[in-house]
Amino acid sequence: DFSEHRMYLPLDVPGALRWYVETLHNAFTPWQRLREWGLRAATGLDGRRFAAVAPRLAVTAVAGQAPPAAPSVLGHPALPTELRQPGLRPLMLTHGGDRVVILPFAGDGARPAAVLKVPRLPGFNGRTENEHETLRTLRSRLDPLLRDSVPRPLGTLRHGEITVGIESYAPGELLFRSMERWGTSRQQRLDDLTLAGAWLAEFHFQSQVSRTPWGEAEVSQWVEGPFDAYRRAFGSTEQERRLFADAREYAGSLDGTPLPIVLQHRDFTVWNIARSGRALAVFDWEGCRPGPALCDLLHFVTHWYEAVHHAHHEAARQHSFRRLFFGPDRRETFSEAAHRAVAQYMQRLDIGRQLLPLLLVYTWVELALRRFDQQRLQEEAASAPREGNRYLGIVAILADGRQRLFAREPLPASRPRPA
Repeated sequence: DFSEHRMYLPLDVPGALRWYVETLHNAFTPWQRLREWGLRAATGLDGRRFAAVAPRLAVTAVAGQAPPAAPSVLGHPALPTELRQPGLRPLMLTHGGDRVVILPFAGDGARPAAVLKVPRLPGFNGRTENEHETLRTLRSRLDPLLRDSVPRPLGTLRHGEITVGIESYAPGELLFRSMERWGTSRQQRLDDLTLAGAWLAEFHFQSQVSRTPWGEAEVSQWVEGPFDAYRRAFGSTEQERRLFADAREYAGSLDGTPLPIVLQHRDFTVWNIARSGRALAVFDWEGCRPGPALCDLLHFVTHWYEAVHHAHHEAARQHSFRRLFFGPDRRETFSEAAHRAVAQYMQRLDIGRQLLPLLLVYTWVELALRRFDQQRLQEEAASAPREGNRYLGIVAILADGRQRLFAREPLPASRPRPA
């Protein structure tokens, strides 16, 4: 609705409603699935038939003096060939984040003709430009199978002060939808994890930047630097100071351990991966940069575990994280699967198990800092820098469990099963 707007969906384009229901719409309960079946039966998922009973309407306008050019980015003269066709109508995703995603449909199109990413503020232009260059680089380096899983960059254009990124549409059902959807089988959820873990391991194997022995330079870059930035951003609690002190001491014991540096996605989550059969498509590369291996997967398995357990609120998410990494029973099916995915990844990248505790801390410190930077760029109030940053709660859990985290026997990753 208007108080919590998430999407603009044109109902006069027959294929848009069907695409939304079969790609993004989620039904968390039997009642929601029943309503979805009723919608299918009553309308055939034709938006024009649904329009008669649609519960929401939207009115759009241009504030202030109308610009000389068409206000819609779909009228921009620099659009690529794929979008130079009459009658394109935008489906817009507007919920959260730092940009609006526009998915233009042709009048008879069954799926979007392309994807346009529009930053909300000029401060995010650099991320859009980085994403476009990243896609160009990846598609020139990856083997044909992985290349097909990455969107094709179609160019950027300036729309006022905003840099708009344009890329090819990546087909498939979001993993978030399949994992949380009522009626999804346990096996499908496990398959999603297996496919995502294997994809990431192969991607990082092919995109490895370097592999250097752990030493003073690594301690400075991946331990001291992030911890100092964390203190400057948030201050530190007594528990956090103890966590960082233990992490430094532990880092000093890793001399000579090989550390693979890879191209990190940095937002490899169930919201940014689509599945079509056994094939995956991975998008939203705006934060990509070199960094330690494994961090992307630790981020992914955490969110995957939340999704399969329907952890929608912050307290539930923190409980989910504690159960996954500090729970007493690793034999629980989804927990065991998550740790097995970590073990298989580490085997593929030849990562020593002793790096796992330190990379776990680094991952969530870095995510907390990234959220802090996002809030700053969005010009949100900075009077309470800890407010609205969910990753600080995860750092607190790691601080509570620091003795177990850095014990002589590190957190176990299940032994990988033979393929």
